[in-house]
Amino acid sequence: MAEIHRQRLVGIRKHRFDIVLLGPPGAGKGTQADLLSAKYGITHVNTGELLRALAEEPTQVGEAVRHFLENGLMVPEGVVTRIIEERLSSPDCERGFILDGYPRTASQMVTFDHLLQELGREVFAVIYIEVPDSVCLARLSTRRVCSGCSAVKTIPGGSHQSRAACERCGGRLIRRPDDRPEVVVRRLALFSREIAPVIAKFEREGLLARVDGRNRVNDVFEQITRAIKRKLTNGKS
Repeated sequence: MAEIHRQRLVGIRKHRFDIVLLGPPGAGKGTQADLLSAKYGITHVNTGELLRALAEEPTQVGEAVRHFLENGLMVPEGVVTRIIEERLSSPDCERGFILDGYPRTASQMVTFDHLLQELGREVFAVIYIEVPDSVCLARLSTRRVCSGCSAVKTIPGGSHQSRAACERCGGRLIRRPDDRPEVVVRRLALFSREIAPVIAKFEREGLLARVDGRNRVNDVFEQITRAIKRKLTNGKS
């Protein structure tokens, strides 16, 4: 079994292995993408991080993106498309990528198809992490991000422990503006409204695998890797 697994990994690394990872805010996409990146040796492209980095820039575009993110609104498609195109064209994505959080709308789906054609690439598999809104809201209410190294940590009990320090670098743990409860509610509603045609299209194409994101991190990861193995063995997700 170990030899079979090794041969499959070699096969993956010899060819492009492009994966799309979708799910609502708080589904655990970033955590799972990091695990997949480590397992398969391909690049994690985090749409949210790219947008947040752009929002930190002292430019008119940066200020506009920051406004959209902090209020749980959709960033204009042209901005998102530009940063995704630049990132997927980078040398470290040549062997493959795990695209976290894009495409999320029908129009983004059309743009993504055109972008893949231009790059001469095609999606290998799409993983949809399903989590109820109530669970996502509960998770994000306790999520904190290190102001120093950007590590993500869950703080039991929420805001009254917000002064805890990062175990990795000692930096201050803060709540992201887009993780405020009232913003999360808007983000979840927007996601639910916009994602349906994207899911339907990937499903029609036989690319979509659904996993239950309510389980423990390792259990969700096992579901995802099983779906990828099925795709590798018979071409179906």
